[in-house]
Amino acid sequence: MRRLKVLFLFFIFVLIVLGIFASEVFDVNNTNPMDLNKTNTSEILPSLIDNKTNVYPSETNNTVSNEIKTKTEYRIVAVPAPENITFEEEERVNFTCPVRVEVFEWFWETHTSLNNVTFTIHADNGVANFTLMGVDGKYGCFPEGIFLISYYPDGLGRSRVMFLDYNLSVRWEKIVGGGIPFFEYYEDGVLIFSNRPANVDPYDIPPTIYGVNLSSGEVIFHLELMGKSISNLKIFNGKIYYASYCPVNFEQKTYVYVGVYDLKSKEYKFEQVQAENVDHYILGSDLKVDVNEKFIVLAYYLSDWVGGSDLRLCVFTTDLDLIGCRKISATPWHMKLENNTIYIEGDPNAYKIVRE
Repeated sequence: MRRLKVLFLFFIFVLIVLGIFASEVFDVNNTNPMDLNKTNTSEILPSLIDNKTNVYPSETNNTVSNEIKTKTEYRIVAVPAPENITFEEEERVNFTCPVRVEVFEWFWETHTSLNNVTFTIHADNGVANFTLMGVDGKYGCFPEGIFLISYYPDGLGRSRVMFLDYNLSVRWEKIVGGGIPFFEYYEDGVLIFSNRPANVDPYDIPPTIYGVNLSSGEVIFHLELMGKSISNLKIFNGKIYYASYCPVNFEQKTYVYVGVYDLKSKEYKFEQVQAENVDHYILGSDLKVDVNEKFIVLAYYLSDWVGGSDLRLCVFTTDLDLIGCRKISATPWHMKLENNTIYIEGDPNAYKIVRE
């Protein structure tokens, strides 16, 4: 009988211990969401995109950083902007054409007909016409020849690219997905350009950077980036810097980030910040990035379908550590970084990066 009493008491003790343990587990799994406000925001931001949606060059060993690290030894201070600040054009490549090029767009109203762009080139050896499928056209001249592009302004269709030598012979042709290619950088016969996919893209074409040998047409590298849209690129010290954004539907949020691609090591990394006051249905955007020996600067404007908008400036170290973000007063159609000062066209303030 005594043995049965001991076993019964032991059984009761075990049930009490299990009950306490289960209660603690329940409390951990049902933490009050309001308690998250006590946590540093950078510690609870989710990963931007899982690895399945990131597309990189096959030969690249990529290091991807998803953590926001804040540097406290700097802060961003607004000061009155000086007058007559000049801003360089986005397209850095601008060679003078030794030939005259005319661009003609041809439109048909019926959906069965195709829109074409004709380039008429007047050279010393005669006149030649080249027709490419598209709605609008542009061209650029380089030491190796003439770069012709036809494209769709909405960014949903494919762009056609043709390269001619100055004898007006076709050297090569290519199709570029995602809208308008923009010339970004030229050096020693290599042209770096990027596409401009539409903000709302049913074909899910990623923003892409191309490096191509103009004489041969060989694609030296082809980098598909995360996000939806590139407003501009910067090439600095052998690295490509870009800014973009990505709506995350299941979170109903949008993230903005800066990416860096090292042309020599082929290392690719990025850093993110969460956009404020907008959801994941983004209708308008403009992003600018600039860089120097010490800082990477991102200025962006986003607007969503219900009228929400976010207009901010974020500063990073060159190691992609976040220094901080702050509101700005003008859409960054043009922005530049000089030493430790940031200028934004139309903003009455300039922004200095100063030590604490």
